[in-house]
Amino acid sequence: MTTDCSTCAGTPAPPDAVVFPVSEPLREYTPASAARAAICPRCLRLASAEPTATDSVDATTAEPTTTDGADATVAESADDPSDATFERVDRSIPAGEGGIAVAVLLGLLPSLTLERDAVTAVRDHAERAGVDVTLTLERLRDADSVAPHFDLDRRIVQMEQLL
Repeated sequence: MTTDCSTCAGTPAPPDAVVFPVSEPLREYTPASAARAAICPRCLRLASAEPTATDSVDATTAEPTTTDGADATVAESADDPSDATFERVDRSIPAGEGGIAVAVLLGLLPSLTLERDAVTAVRDHAERAGVDVTLTLERLRDADSVAPHFDLDRRIVQMEQLL
């Protein structure tokens, strides 16, 4: 568990975040009910990837930039949720709708007790998309490439007990 991520430094939508489209049923569970979200590939922090009034597009490259001037990495998935991939986070997160649900769930797990209904809804959505949520989270917990900003092992146990 880490609270100071060297990849994103705790900032929303870091430059190397995996940005993905969020399908309509899951939007209410994302930060700012965003149609696009971003997940840090290191600490698994979830943020809205919607442009803000202070974001702009670099006229020379047509790439979005953030207020700090960093390039906002747009995921391979463009705007079609079925094309969303999370391999840059970890191969245990499936592609498509199921992976999007897992990413949104990772954004809710730090507040599992407060977000119990939302966690239940998103977990159910992932399972309907064919994802074994517990197995996916356990594999993610064991991955060397991630250092969640919350205690993922504890959240897995709590989720199984509460739900």
